[in-house]
Amino acid sequence: MRLQIIDAASSEFDRNDTAKEILEKYDHEVDGPLKTHAAIKNYQALLSIDTDRKPVVDRLLIDAMAVGHDHDARRAAAFAGLVVYGATEQFSILEWGKKPLDISLGQYSNEPPALIRLVAEHWDELEKSFGEQLLSRLGHFTDESRFWELIAPYVSVNDVLRQRFLDYCSHTTECLRVPVLQALAKEVSRSDLLLQHCLTGTRIRRNSADHSWHRMQSYFEASYILRQQFSENGDVLAQLQSTVCESGFQLGVAALAIYDPGNPSLDKVVSAVSNDDHDYESFVGPILVAVQRLQGVKLEKLVRAMINRPSHSLWDFQDRVNYAIKSRIGTDDEFAGLIGARLASSSSESEISSYSRYLASAGRLNEETHGHCLRLLNARSSSLCIPAHGYDSTADVVRPVVHSLLDVLAGPIY
Repeated sequence: MRLQIIDAASSEFDRNDTAKEILEKYDHEVDGPLKTHAAIKNYQALLSIDTDRKPVVDRLLIDAMAVGHDHDARRAAAFAGLVVYGATEQFSILEWGKKPLDISLGQYSNEPPALIRLVAEHWDELEKSFGEQLLSRLGHFTDESRFWELIAPYVSVNDVLRQRFLDYCSHTTECLRVPVLQALAKEVSRSDLLLQHCLTGTRIRRNSADHSWHRMQSYFEASYILRQQFSENGDVLAQLQSTVCESGFQLGVAALAIYDPGNPSLDKVVSAVSNDDHDYESFVGPILVAVQRLQGVKLEKLVRAMINRPSHSLWDFQDRVNYAIKSRIGTDDEFAGLIGARLASSSSESEISSYSRYLASAGRLNEETHGHCLRLLNARSSSLCIPAHGYDSTADVVRPVVHSLLDVLAGPIY
């Protein structure tokens, strides 16, 4: 809501005193990314009405060296204002502790997207101001890969930055993280460079470094890119099969299932997944195989077991599970019907939350199912008791079932 207020105020800045006051007081905002977003809108609006630049820039240079518990956010907002005003060269000479002052991009792991995009848009100007020091002064990154992960979604907005991005991808030997892989797939689709990095991404080994959460996300993303942009490539198929066979079907199964679902090498895996024993430590691998190979009835049983599992963690890769299930629901009328039928007969709070959200997000919420969800909501709407909770697989959180149903009913009927 506060983000919407900020955006509305920016469009009314020159003709509404309240809107002007909201943006001018951006520093009162306690949320770091929102503070920076409001600062950008404020200084863009000020610049458009030709206010005196010097007092504004002088104040920003002071704020760029702010101290205190929220100094990262205040410094990030100030730097954003300096970028808008084209005053980064004046920032470049600032020092802190007898060293060049770092450019704050906000709190680590909570960097403001608005500032990252602003940096991308003005990359050529920043290079002129900071020269070869630019990357070393940006943020508090321990390695260059973290910076490219942040800015990758915006590399297309600036030609100079795009070339720097491609240069980085050309010389790095590391496994690229998901945003970087996605940006590379967009910028140089079906290229040898993209193919090389996707093959690196799917080359899983037994050592622990190859099984970090980010590494596994890159593994899944690279597999989908290979399927979309390099289908029926003999070299790709050979590497994926080699990984599976050499590891005794312990590694690479999901990648092969994504790339070549009908591959005979997977027959034994499919047979194991189709059994009724669904006591898996992790469901992501079995679901990715099952979505491609199992018939609707057996797949629905597996999905049901996944939804009703007793524990949840980041390592479930629920986003990958959801993508696969929703893709099958969207393309398979029979499976969508089975999900709807189970929703109509189930008393499980987790199944009600998850199945209804799956149908809605896959564009399969018909009038009959919509009416059933409305009846379920009415039956659970009471202020006199603690609301029933269930696992909502789309949100990947245990929440009140009525919240999930409200999300479903707020969307369209298909």
